[in-house]
Amino acid sequence: TFNRIANDMFGIEPSVGTQTITSNINSPLDYPKEPLTFSEEYSNENILIIMLDAVRYDMIDDETAPAMNAIKNESIVFANHISGGNATRFGVFSLFYGLNAPYWFSFVDSQQPPVLFDALARRGFTNKIFAASDLNWPEFRRTVFAKINDDITDNYHADDVWQKDLQMTEDVLKWLDTNITEPFFSFVFFDAPHQSSYPQTHAKFMPDQNGDKNYLTINVSQRDILFNQYKNAIYFDDMLIAQIIDRLKERNLYENTKIIITADHGEEFYESGGFGHNHAFSKEQIRPMFFMRLPNEEPRVITKLTSHADFVPTIMRTLGVTNNPQDYSNGYDLLDPNYNRQYAVCGNWNYHSITVQNHTLVFSAHPDIINQTKVFDINTYQPQDSAIVKEYTRTIIDVLDENRKFYK
Repeated sequence: TFNRIANDMFGIEPSVGTQTITSNINSPLDYPKEPLTFSEEYSNENILIIMLDAVRYDMIDDETAPAMNAIKNESIVFANHISGGNATRFGVFSLFYGLNAPYWFSFVDSQQPPVLFDALARRGFTNKIFAASDLNWPEFRRTVFAKINDDITDNYHADDVWQKDLQMTEDVLKWLDTNITEPFFSFVFFDAPHQSSYPQTHAKFMPDQNGDKNYLTINVSQRDILFNQYKNAIYFDDMLIAQIIDRLKERNLYENTKIIITADHGEEFYESGGFGHNHAFSKEQIRPMFFMRLPNEEPRVITKLTSHADFVPTIMRTLGVTNNPQDYSNGYDLLDPNYNRQYAVCGNWNYHSITVQNHTLVFSAHPDIINQTKVFDINTYQPQDSAIVKEYTRTIIDVLDENRKFYK
């Protein structure tokens, strides 16, 4: 936070540099449980993850995001998808590691990257990471991308967040114009929706109060204006994503690229009583958009409960990893015909939730979990009779087991 303020207000640029990975000898982690094993067959199709900060499940349509909606219509759409967190750290962590939120703290302390990049390296993929926001904070240079810091472009400076998204897109386009001959893994992280930032040229949804807002005085009476600002930011980023997709097609890369479009978490606009994210586990906060355009896969909509934790097992299978996903993840292969997730876990600094059937269970991250679990309706987020918790005692115990599985 200090570094960001120093840069924005005084022009002081903190050094970025490559993070030093510390020894894992004293790490409490037992990750992965078994060394990765590989088959001879695998897919060398490029992998492109486009992530927008805070874009929830119901925002992709022809009005708000026509370019993304066109890709969605060619994709496998996961219509009942839960992020691993209602804040950026935990949402991104769950996507890249396939692990539940409580592991974040040990992984950042140990500076342990995900095994996904071991599999990508084994298959000869090059990596290219773009982020409009600094990946030192949250600490993704020390976790997710600890092995590939030199492949990151994230040092953008501008007065407005939308300008950073624009600068980043220009860099992505320049990279795509290079002579790409090896399969690539790329992650492109847009930030504008998180701040509802956009140029007035893209103020499609009105009234928007010229994009102005005061977070100290925000209240439910401003809901429509705030929501319009949010949609305008998504509309702006959609235009940038259209440029990336067009360039992929121009460079004959589109048909050979797996394209995953998602978000780290959702965003609430008082639908369940709150604004923003990271303070509740309402569906608006924990359900991001998530769809995958996979070459040779027919478009379809999957309504089963799915999770960010399932992404890595799914991609690892395409890379020819033969391990049971439980060797390195709390997730499952989304394309397994027998896929059938019974619950999904979401978390933040102090609380965790379990999505089950018609309920959301919320409990403390501290040792008093079972005795103080609260139950909410999954759609309205209204409190329910606490006696319902007894129905899910086995599920809570299973989650506790998941959350200690990868420790020594």
